[in-house]
Amino acid sequence: MTAKNDPSAHALFQDALLDETGKLGIVRARFEGFDKSSFDELIVGYSSLKVLTYSSSASIINRAAEEMERLEIVFGRPDILGDMASYLYFQELLVKELIDATRGKDFIKEKIESGAIKLYVVQDIISHEKLFLLEGEAGTRVITGSANFSERAFSGAQNESYVCFDDDPAAWEHFNGAYERIRDRSTTSIIERAQIDGEFDAANIPALSPARQNSKSPKVILVQDGPPDLSTVHKAVRFRPPKRYGGISSAIETKGGVAKIDRQVAQRAVRYVKSNSRTQEENPEEYLSVHPDSGLVVLSGNELDLNVTAEAVETDVHAWLEYFSGYQLFKGLHEKLARDYFMFWSWFYAGPFVCDLRNSALARGEDVWDYPVFGLLYGKSNCGKSELVRTLLLSMFGKEGFPPNDWFTKGQVPVLMEQNRRYPLVFDDMDKTRFGQHGAALIKDDHVRMREYPPVVLSMNAGQDTFDSEIRKRALIVYTGASLPDHTGEARKLGRRVKQIKANLGTALYKEYLKRMLPRLRQEIE
Repeated sequence: MTAKNDPSAHALFQDALLDETGKLGIVRARFEGFDKSSFDELIVGYSSLKVLTYSSSASIINRAAEEMERLEIVFGRPDILGDMASYLYFQELLVKELIDATRGKDFIKEKIESGAIKLYVVQDIISHEKLFLLEGEAGTRVITGSANFSERAFSGAQNESYVCFDDDPAAWEHFNGAYERIRDRSTTSIIERAQIDGEFDAANIPALSPARQNSKSPKVILVQDGPPDLSTVHKAVRFRPPKRYGGISSAIETKGGVAKIDRQVAQRAVRYVKSNSRTQEENPEEYLSVHPDSGLVVLSGNELDLNVTAEAVETDVHAWLEYFSGYQLFKGLHEKLARDYFMFWSWFYAGPFVCDLRNSALARGEDVWDYPVFGLLYGKSNCGKSELVRTLLLSMFGKEGFPPNDWFTKGQVPVLMEQNRRYPLVFDDMDKTRFGQHGAALIKDDHVRMREYPPVVLSMNAGQDTFDSEIRKRALIVYTGASLPDHTGEARKLGRRVKQIKANLGTALYKEYLKRMLPRLRQEIE
């Protein structure tokens, strides 16, 4: 149902998208010329930037925040599937991206507190428009067209249109007026310091802002349509929202596509989402985020100190040498097993950077098969696959643990990848049926549209040459033919030895690895 035919639809929806006769708004313009500019050249000489965008990237927000005295961004609301769960999840992802964008950037936080930076999200209407309004000593400049406010859109690496009006009073009046109408009548602020200074909280979802003190009650209109397949946020929301949003309609009632959220409704919704979030006992929602430009590494909200002592690194190295010497006790080709496991270890340590390498390759129009997202460990049931992955996780993050295998589905894995960001996603002892139903389709997706996503590990018991060529050329595959010693006493002795090694194993080696990898990564993706 469209807003025009729905008497309950919000008036602003009609004002912004349809006039009384349902005609389209057309801007009449003349072609004066064509030239080429970089993003920096487009904004030089201006001190104020106002943006209406459908999607964005953290890096370009940081650049604009540094160059501009005043920055204001309105994030247009995508028409995502027309249900409240997807809408709330979209806003969660947006807030999390802003938390990442401002982490470690004190100058941005100072501008936020002073009011020099303001961010909003559209709540009432569907907005795909892209608009950039610049003011300063150079005069006024309006830029409109197809480009979103993202690094890639303004890099020249993809085909975009940019229409520019310089010092044109009529154009400025029209586009600035359109921007201000949307900002003033249909948005919710998402830039309070408390919302970005620390961990995400369900109470910080803009649509649920009435749950906070001194907040106005927004009214959200949800209309089905079909957004373009673009950004990280919108790609993720195409899949099923996390379980914490399942059944949210019991907390927020929607009638005729409209949900009215007052303080009581918002507080009830916040309690509902929090009560359905993953728990520490069931499956901790760990995530890893890396900021190559600043060298900042964040593990589940805590910045990692990468400065470790040489002695601590040496202790970890000796622990690993002892761990790998244990493979000499295995039956079969134990030397090959050790070499293959070392190869897997090398990929696993580099796994959090695979997303950067793949995204950079895609931007250059190159193949991504040299940077596999999926690692498959398979072979006999007692060849140490699971223990290796647990020990690797322990050496990286000081903890181990796997999500349940029933979460491994074509719909759920992309959501988990978004939640984990770069934190490895591991499914242990995967059965062949589940892999056949979901694994092949996931592995063959060469275009994961997220800025940050993790390596995915599947360990399973299977015979050699189990996988077809389409999977083999896309995944790192390690077959393990060796196995634990048959003698029970020897196997138990080896188990006690591994337990002692893990007790002495720290995270210093991986922190040193991260410290050395970050500058190399910057060189690789530039």
